[in-house]
Amino acid sequence: MASWSAYQTESEEEALAKAMQLSLMEDEKSSRKAEFPIHIGEETPDGRLSSREAPSSSSSSHQRQPQREEARLLKSAHGVGHSAGALPLCLPNNYQWNSKTRQCVKTEEKRSSLYFVEDSLRELRKIKSPVCTVSIAGPYRKGKSYILSQIFDQPEVFPLGHKMVAETMGIWMWIVPEKYKDARGREITVVLLDSEGIDAASGVGRDDNQIFTLTVLLASVLIYNSSSVPTRRDLEGLDFISKLSGRIHARSDRGATLHQNETEFFHRTFPFFIWLLRDVTQAVPEDCKDIKDYFLKKIRIQTVFRQEDSGSESQKSQKVAEGILGFFPGFEAFSLPPPTADEEIMRTICENKDQLQAKFLRQLEDFKYLIKSILVPKHSYTEGELVTGEGLAALVTQYVDAINTPGFVPNVQGAWDLFVETKCFETKKVCEQKYDELMTLQLSEVLPCDNDEIRAYHNSALEETEELLLREMIGISTNTVEKQLRQLKTSFSRRLNVWQTKNSKLTKQLCENLLLKLKAKHLDPVIEQLQEEMARNYHLMTS
Repeated sequence: MASWSAYQTESEEEALAKAMQLSLMEDEKSSRKAEFPIHIGEETPDGRLSSREAPSSSSSSHQRQPQREEARLLKSAHGVGHSAGALPLCLPNNYQWNSKTRQCVKTEEKRSSLYFVEDSLRELRKIKSPVCTVSIAGPYRKGKSYILSQIFDQPEVFPLGHKMVAETMGIWMWIVPEKYKDARGREITVVLLDSEGIDAASGVGRDDNQIFTLTVLLASVLIYNSSSVPTRRDLEGLDFISKLSGRIHARSDRGATLHQNETEFFHRTFPFFIWLLRDVTQAVPEDCKDIKDYFLKKIRIQTVFRQEDSGSESQKSQKVAEGILGFFPGFEAFSLPPPTADEEIMRTICENKDQLQAKFLRQLEDFKYLIKSILVPKHSYTEGELVTGEGLAALVTQYVDAINTPGFVPNVQGAWDLFVETKCFETKKVCEQKYDELMTLQLSEVLPCDNDEIRAYHNSALEETEELLLREMIGISTNTVEKQLRQLKTSFSRRLNVWQTKNSKLTKQLCENLLLKLKAKHLDPVIEQLQEEMARNYHLMTS
């Protein structure tokens, strides 16, 4: 039987791509549902709140054929196409996205920068709750799109390439419909980010650095996907990880403490790092309990390189290993064996899941469990603040602008502070408008009235706008929210005074008008009668 390595680069991707274009037979659909039965409304062991069976896609079987046809048309465009599910979050400037046709087409322009796609930002802004961003990076043509889709049972979201050129350009996004809970019971929305492969023939080192830097900045969980057990050469190829501190600034004020250890600041916002090793056939040494232990014991220190080796390449490897363990708050390594050595099965892998190696399927399920067990909301630089979909959209725009600007470095604290400042300003404005609408609606037909009635309406409007502020400020720290509440109450107190002043003027005017009416009705006739009597008496006295 041919070795698996013969298919490692091309055949797997070819088979996966072609599988996307095949119609799913009804019996295959039924068997797939039976593999992972999840009942409506049931919370899964990994914390997912399910509203439908998994891993079926969001569309029904009769909708799949148009989606596959659309994916085929997109890929036939002279560029890159993705299925109806995924959207480009950011693209190289030599690719154009058409939101109407859902086509991504390569242009003749020279690649020099990235740009964010407004369609994706609009979808993110709809998410007002915390998000967990699961990103995947690594060498191109190694099945990143496939594994990312499989983890969350979204098999038709990201298309799978079948050529020797990179399929994914830039970063593509899919929002998982199901809700999940983290270890603390907080409900989160999972956003999947599929990134352009490293070392693609169509890219250069600067492109790789831009994409990887942006992926790190946006991720809550970062999966680094590569083939087989890593060697020193693999680590040397990851030297951009050791340079992250030069490409990303964690703090705005670095002046006096520039040379201090910034590990704690990177740990606040950097993702959990998982090194996923694909197509591993070798067993770990007996003195290592698993692949993570092997990385820590053998790759980092002993077998692949020695610390006493003073060579520049060895030092580069050491810095990369230390960077992985130093920059990221958590590290895990996981291996997957080859799915199969049968080329025909690989060509229809999505429809032949039951024919894949049992060991691969078992370990794939274990990997899914691992990922879902470490899902956490994306944290901001500020302690206690979580990134919502709206916040993530704001960070994307700032980070892309910074990456594109020569001499600029993305600043995590600065980007988040700017978002919070803008969010606070906009939320305060919305709350003040809401307060004015409520007070006008209640009092426009009531004034003048008793001041106690005005205060009652004020308290009701204040309560409603406070609830609005809390909804809009999800993820923002308690201190910041309380500060905004105090400012709102001060602003509303001034508005209350305006209403009370207006009420006093109207009350005075009403009293004056009432006095005039009473005078005209009761006093003026008496005065008129007295004047007439006085006139008659005067006439009698002078006649």
